Amino acid sequence: SWNVGHGGRSDVCRPKDTEPVQYTSCRRTNQTGPCNCYTCYDDVAFVAAVYDDIRHDLCVDEGRVFATGASNGAMFLYPLVAELAERGLGPRFKAIAPWYGAFFQHMERVLPSAARVS
Repeated sequence: SWNVGHGGRSDVCRPKDTEPVQYTSCRRTNQTGPCNCYTCYDDVAFVAAVYDDIRHDLCVDEGRVFATGASNGAMFLYPLVAELAERGLGPRFKAIAPWYGAFFQHMERVLPSAARVS
């Protein structure tokens, strides 16, 4: 499961409705919290590293990079685009197509550096 940017936060769910489960990754990265229902590893850095490897090994038209995801993958696209822009990492997506995946409550914030991106 993707880290959808929720690690350690308590404002993205209703804590009283959650089960006390902590992934090993959340304990290792010190991001424990009541809303942790996915991994807490840095999947944004992972995607950027994979893209960088692909870009160096293959001919990539960087102006035509798209992303899609379903369910957790769709949820991951929202923080992925914002975090890539905020951290100055690639890729810059021309468009994203999330498919039946909504963001958690309080995660609709668009970082200023991500405005008008994707």
